[in-house]
Amino acid sequence: PRVRHDNRNNVTILTHTPYAFRCAVIATTIATPITFSAGNPPASRANYSTMKVPISWLNEYVDVADIPVRELADKLTFSGVEVEGIEEVGAVLGDAFVVGEVLTCEAHPNSDHLHVCTVSDGAETLPVVCGAPNCRAGIKVALARVGAVIPEGGFTIKAAKLRGERSMGMLCSARELKLSDDHAGIIILDEGCVPGTPLRAVLPPPETVLDLEITWNRPDCLSIIGLAREFAALLGRPLKRPAVDFE
Repeated sequence: PRVRHDNRNNVTILTHTPYAFRCAVIATTIATPITFSAGNPPASRANYSTMKVPISWLNEYVDVADIPVRELADKLTFSGVEVEGIEEVGAVLGDAFVVGEVLTCEAHPNSDHLHVCTVSDGAETLPVVCGAPNCRAGIKVALARVGAVIPEGGFTIKAAKLRGERSMGMLCSARELKLSDDHAGIIILDEGCVPGTPLRAVLPPPETVLDLEITWNRPDCLSIIGLAREFAALLGRPLKRPAVDFE
């Protein structure tokens, strides 16, 4: 399972393991190094380390799924680890979001940057106008059909004419599905994805992420297991240590 950026600035998602995909869309899962002068703690916020912690990862090491995220954030803040924010990555996708296959992709006759595509949704072939530079024939894409409500922006996809060409859907970027801030191109799915498959079965479920600021004196919290240990102490719950086999 992999996620990569190719030379067309597109996001390519290989979807055998949703867990692996979350590793990429959550941009920073381990903190950047702390740097400060010997003998003196850093005086500015610029020297603090930031860290993004998916709740599902945390739950693998200590049971926190039954506790409201806001309560977890408050407990962590009171223990000395500042929670800068709570983010929601991804969205609940309805039946109008499916895997699509781009059958043809031609230059729009009335535009220098748009493409006129035919896209299979597994049941029928739809005309779709797309402006993404990485759109091309033969790829599997995240297709929002007519009636879909785009998570980023909340607008509804309607049948329309774009510069004179009919369009019956939209090819989505990662930002439009709230998977990341990437809007340089559309999502390109694994070649093995079957057109018409609900997108929610291909992409990972929505994830809640804690956005933390780790101070210079808390290096013990610069890892998921370190934060799990902190929560275990705060909640009075056992720490689930991962099994390690050195053979």
